[in-house]
Amino acid sequence: MYKLIILFFLFFISFNSLNANEITFGISSYEYVEVLNQENKGKFFMRDKSDPRFYDVGIKNWDKGVLNNFKPAILSKFNLLYTFEYTWGEVNYLSKNGTMQKPYSKQRYELYLSRNINENLHLFAGAGYRYLQDNWGGRTAPTITSGGGYDRHSRYTYFPIGFIYQYKNNWTLKSQYNIWGRGIQESFIGEQPSYSSYIRVVENEQKYGYGLDFSLSRKLYSNISVNTFYRFWYVDDSDWVTCTKDGSYVCQEPENETKELGIGLSYNF
Repeated sequence: MYKLIILFFLFFISFNSLNANEITFGISSYEYVEVLNQENKGKFFMRDKSDPRFYDVGIKNWDKGVLNNFKPAILSKFNLLYTFEYTWGEVNYLSKNGTMQKPYSKQRYELYLSRNINENLHLFAGAGYRYLQDNWGGRTAPTITSGGGYDRHSRYTYFPIGFIYQYKNNWTLKSQYNIWGRGIQESFIGEQPSYSSYIRVVENEQKYGYGLDFSLSRKLYSNISVNTFYRFWYVDDSDWVTCTKDGSYVCQEPENETKELGIGLSYNF
């Protein structure tokens, strides 16, 4: 984790010469809920909830963009914007099999091509990548009554579209809808002794979902702002894949929803 944070700062310093805009710090709440499908449609299956909060660090440019010195005059009304963010913390896991606490981290990378409608309103479209790392493998908890934990990696690609509105150079509202691209769930089930009959990595594809993202910031001083955000994700259930070595059992990732709410500070360079 600390190596990644150091890389974040090094990356920020390198981008500073290209008009990098803000470095951000914050705290957030996180809740991820899975529900069963098929005959048990809508029935609660499991939940991960931040305990008590997540910590966020990132860099972004939602204003003038980067690489402006290299674009031709025909692109004068267009800007290349970005958001890079790393989040980490502990979550409380809850299911019918029991509860436990485990480490969790996620990364978010977004690039946008922005079009200036006027000095206050900017429309944008872009591409995003979201990566979640659930570190449960090898951990035990006395409250878990059956089965056991294993690591899970979630990789999502999507396409954000939305607008950025600036009011009197003090308030900034960013609103976006995330069009689904592709989702891949990697479950490292077979790495755990209690699941020796499973293949090492079970990979499920999630073909449909969407996301909503709203951010509001207010300048406190010329280079310091306070901000808040709300994010929502819905992901449909995945395909079925063979997950045991003898091919006798198939697995599916249930549909799920994620809600995130956060607040933080940013420093403008």
